[in-house]
Amino acid sequence: MASVGRMASISIASPVVKVQSTAPATTQAQAPVAAQSNVAMGAADMYNLVPNENDLSHLFNWGISTPSRMAFWGGGAIRRFFVSLVTGIPSTALKAYAQEASLCSVPGMRSDWAAELYQVGIAGPMELSMFGGSGIGASIQQGTLFAQVAAKAIELSANTGRPYDPPGPSDIANIARAAVGMSDSVS
Repeated sequence: MASVGRMASISIASPVVKVQSTAPATTQAQAPVAAQSNVAMGAADMYNLVPNENDLSHLFNWGISTPSRMAFWGGGAIRRFFVSLVTGIPSTALKAYAQEASLCSVPGMRSDWAAELYQVGIAGPMELSMFGGSGIGASIQQGTLFAQVAAKAIELSANTGRPYDPPGPSDIANIARAAVGMSDSVS
């Protein structure tokens, strides 16, 4: 009966996420800074992928604080349904966030680039890999994608007030080649 009393005090609505510093004991003054920067990097990436502050807050409350967690929890219909149920975020929005997050799995990809690429219609690594060829035709396609992404970055910056830095033409070519052979993780 004592264990039942303890279980009654557990709150499902407010999960706790702990961050532990891995800094050596000799740099104790730097340990809190290292822990904060690790958390800030994940938060910054999610900040670029999830423009809605309310949705971002709900996701962070449930421990979905990195692009890889977002890609996992939003990647399948059942997981997406569960996250939608507990956060109140529509399943369609979660799918969009997960598709952007799945783009972050491409080597060399930045989260702001992933958001811009998603906004121009690239929904996953497999679609990005279509721009990974070489030759004059591929260069023209990559240049066209660069122009679309640069225009979208300007539009997103103006609409959201957040800075979006588009990838350069060589960045587009590099991430497109890195995406070759990758599959989409969001269904």
